[in-house]
Formats: sequence, C-alpha cells, structure tokens
Amino acid sequence: MLTHIPSPILRRAVDLAVETVTKTPSDPDSGAKQPPFWVFLVFLADFIVLLPLIILTSYTFQKVIPVFAILEDENPPAYEPVPLDFETSGSVPRAPVLAGAPNPVNKTASAAVPTTPLAHDARPITSSFRATWRLLKSHGGFRAIFRGFACYVFQGLVNGILVGLFTPFLGPYLSQFSSILASLLLVQFSTAWVHIVITPRSTVHFWSRLPPFRTTFEATWRPVALFWFSNALASWAPILFSLILNFQIPDLRTSPSVALPEKSDGWKILVVSLLSIAVQLFIVVPAYVTLVRVQASLLPDSLETIIPFDRTFQGKVEPAVVSGKGYVSLTDAWATFSKAAWRRLVILYVKVMAISMAATFLMFAIVGVQMLALPAGTDGNSDNQ
Repeated sequence: MLTHIPSPILRRAVDLAVETVTKTPSDPDSGAKQPPFWVFLVFLADFIVLLPLIILTSYTFQKVIPVFAILEDENPPAYEPVPLDFETSGSVPRAPVLAGAPNPVNKTASAAVPTTPLAHDARPITSSFRATWRLLKSHGGFRAIFRGFACYVFQGLVNGILVGLFTPFLGPYLSQFSSILASLLLVQFSTAWVHIVITPRSTVHFWSRLPPFRTTFEATWRPVALFWFSNALASWAPILFSLILNFQIPDLRTSPSVALPEKSDGWKILVVSLLSIAVQLFIVVPAYVTLVRVQASLLPDSLETIIPFDRTFQGKVEPAVVSGKGYVSLTDAWATFSKAAWRRLVILYVKVMAISMAATFLMFAIVGVQMLALPAGTDGNSDNQ
C-alpha cells in the first residue's frame, strides 16, 4: 500500500547488519574480528522492546485504521441504532438518541461500554487521526493495536504455504499467478479480518467467524483479482518508468554496496518515485477500497460496528431474504465512496506515512547509536597468543 517503507533499502540494511555481526575469523573479509556474544543479546532485546512499535506502525496504523476511513458512513442516522443481537455483539442496549437531544446515561453500563459518536458530530470520526485513535483505544485499550492480528498473521502464513505449493506446479512463466490463487482460496479469512476490525471485541475465535465460502467467493473474487492486478502493476511500475526514462535502478540485493546514482539522474529518480506513488494512489488504493467495502457488506446483521456504517450502501444492497444478493457489487462499492471520503482517506494515508517514517527513523537511530557504542569485536588471533 501507499504507506509501505521501501523494502529493498530495508532489506539491504538488514543484510549489512547480519553480515557485520555474523562474520567469523575464517572469513577472508572479516578482519579477524568477532563481536562478543552479548552483543547479539542486546540486539535481541532491542527487537523485543521495539516489537510493539513495529506492530503499531506497520499493522495498526497502516492496515486497521484505514479500514475505518473506508467504511465510515458520513451521513449516519439521527439516532444510535439498537443492535439486533445483544448477546452476539457483546454490547449493552441503549435507547435511541435523537440528534441534539440529551443522551441519557446508563449508570450501570456507561463506565464499561464505550460510547459511539452520534450523527450530530460536526465531522466524521476518521477526519481526525487522534479521534480515530481514541475510538480504537476505547474498544480494547492497549490491546486494541492487535485487533484482528491473529487472523491476519494466520492468513499470511497459510498464504505463504499455498504460494510455495502452487509455484512449482505453475512453472516459471505462470508462477506469478500463485499468489492470486492463494488469495482466492483465503477469501473467507480476509473477509473475516475486516469484520473483526470493525466490530466490538468478542471472545469468539476468528476461525468461528468465517463467512460461508461460496457466498464470500462470489462476492469478492472480482475485487480480489482487481487488487492483485493493481499490486502487480505497482510492483512493475518503477521498472517500467525507469526503462522509459533510460534509467537503471541499482539492485540493492546483489550489489555489495549501495550504488549511488549519477547527479544527472537525480531528476529521473524524482520522476520515477512520483509516478510510482501515483500508481499506488490512483490504482492500488481504489482497488483496495472496493475490496474492503465488498467484504464489509457481508457482515452479519447480528453484529454491530464501532463506527457508523451504512449496511445498505445507499440502498444498493438488498438482503438475501428479499431476493437480493446480500452484498454490494464492485461498481456500487466504488460509486458509493464519495469524493469527501476519498480526500479523507488520502489525508489519513499521508499522516500514517509520516508517522511510519518517523517511527522507522527512530528505530534506526536507536540501533545505529548502539552499533557505534558497542565494541566492534575481538581479535580472533588473540586467544592463540
């Protein structure tokens, strides 16, 4: 997505760190120096301490919070709807509150049940990053940053296994389609993840919340394929733009050092970067928006949401019991996403990207200072003297 940090640079930095701390005296380029064993323990402690920050930025900010902006209803009803199934949703029912009317306080439940902003609020919740963050924390506190994390990790692991199984059978020319086959087989898990993110906490395990495969596949296979194609296009976009501009991107994975481009190619780097961001912004993000909205339309009626959510998508969705499909189509999912919602989502992505870059810089600074302060190593020949 738009908020991802350039992975080749991160991979190169990790490779350099691993090469530095794993060289042995037998290596020809090691300089006969090996860091003390406790240095490894220091970096392991850094990883453990920084792990919540990594999850917060790369998962909660980049994955969870954008879902709220994609699904929030800008024109919610003038009352707070009562959940259809209180036991399933795990919330306490309250009387409807008209816009502008005083909100009666339930003294027995107000302390335990977080309140949801009503329709008379001036702006949508996701128009403010701090308001969105407060809403998220009100449903789980610190543990809210792990909302849906188990389902997300499980889906990623199974996806990797399926891709590894499909790749040899598809051969070298069709192996790139192994990822979309895996994604189509896991549509239940990706849809359940969206449902877990937008609903209150529940003691039900994620595998018990999987929607029916047939209905989920019929509803989401088109947006899943579109999202896969947009990501494939975005991954090839920098290479394509570089070929057009006759500019060669240095291979950071095979080069022994980070090759610096010529000064005359500076404008080409800027153009390639801007065009690649444009592909992410105008192709990948719209495909992701339609996918999430279609998945959210499959939310069971018995579950309430923690954000205002229009289940009918402006009347485009008819329940299955009324001869309707019970979910929104790909075109209607995008057509009902307003320009104001689009601007709000882009602004949110910019804020999340800035926070993620600041957090990444902070983590690299902490590790970098420690690398400078820690001993470089011990002479491997000193023990033999």
